[in-house]
Amino acid sequence: MYIIPRENIWGMSNPDDIHGFDKGYEAAVRRLNEANISDRNRELITSFVKSSKKNGNKKSTYMNDLNIVLRMALFYNKDLDTITENDYDRVCKNQI
Repeated sequence: MYIIPRENIWGMSNPDDIHGFDKGYEAAVRRLNEANISDRNRELITSFVKSSKKNGNKKSTYMNDLNIVLRMALFYNKDLDTITENDYDRVCKNQI
């Protein structure tokens, strides 16, 4: 009898991760590393995600936050610690 590994059936290596958050997080980190953003933004985003993990947030939460803040960094095209209220209003208006 041939048993197909779960990885091949559902495309995931962790059978407890039915929503694919492990792969989603890996993809988000890869996008962060490959993004055309400043080293400062990469540092800020990495620190933010580490803090989120320390605070006990679930992988789904910090994966989603990582994706959102990366889009913000790309949208603003400047360091996130220098954005103003007007910048933020612009992102809300455009709903990135």
